[in-house]
Amino acid sequence: SDVLVHFVVPVKNQARWVQQFIMDMEDLYKATKDENFNIIIIDFDSTDMDVEYALRNSKLARYQYLKRTGSFERSAGLQAGADAIEDSHTILFLCDLHIHFPVSIIDNIRKHCIEGKLAYAPIVMRLGCGSSPSEPDGYWEVKE
Repeated sequence: SDVLVHFVVPVKNQARWVQQFIMDMEDLYKATKDENFNIIIIDFDSTDMDVEYALRNSKLARYQYLKRTGSFERSAGLQAGADAIEDSHTILFLCDLHIHFPVSIIDNIRKHCIEGKLAYAPIVMRLGCGSSPSEPDGYWEVKE
């Protein structure tokens, strides 16, 4: 499918993670050649890096940079990202900065979303120190 998927991520002073996220998204784009995903980063006055500059100089096909002032509020950032999307027939994927995405993530999101009926909320595994997606050691983040 070619439905546009928006990755919405609020950030503040997480330079190392923001750079990693952008690089991961560049790798995803390079591997899939899928131009129908958009990165929306909501930046709460980061002082440790120029997030907009990093996005502008990335190899991403689509991105949006939203600047916010004041203290970091994840929910307010996610809402600002959602409000910036004009086409209601696209998919919002509200995500965390610290997630490693498999190459199949965009297709998985599309496959598991049905407009007005079904949302996609994957279970996340938190990896322990020294482990990796290829050799996972950690625990599943499941709210009970």
